[in-house]
Amino acid sequence: MAYCSANGCNNSKRKESCRSKSFFKFPSKNPTILKTWVKMMKRERFEPGPSSVLCSDHFEEECFEYQNFTNRRQLKAGSIPTIFGFTKSPSSRRILDRYEPSTSAEIYEPPVSNEVNAAMATEEIQAEIKIICLQKWKQNLLT
Repeated sequence: MAYCSANGCNNSKRKESCRSKSFFKFPSKNPTILKTWVKMMKRERFEPGPSSVLCSDHFEEECFEYQNFTNRRQLKAGSIPTIFGFTKSPSSRRILDRYEPSTSAEIYEPPVSNEVNAAMATEEIQAEIKIICLQKWKQNLLT
């Protein structure tokens, strides 16, 4: 059975509500594109198997081409999935929900980076924000 491999996506070929969706196997014959697909999914230690698929919800409309006569949707060569609904882990959400923002005008802005530094991992940015939020939360408790 084909379930979408994206984190948090529960689309399946057997669901009636998913009849209009397309499901695409991972490009195992092209290691470069395969690695990019897995990286875009942000699933740690995920290795797609022969039956692993992603649904059409994770691709921009420009990634599709339609067959003549049948109007069946296909992926264009080299298409990369870019639409994912990433959420914070439950533990960080709890911490951030408890934190009440200060009334000061101080706003945290991550350092501006060039294209080389733009690839900084999301986990590192979230860790920085958690540390700052926890420090402010501690300050609020002490005052």
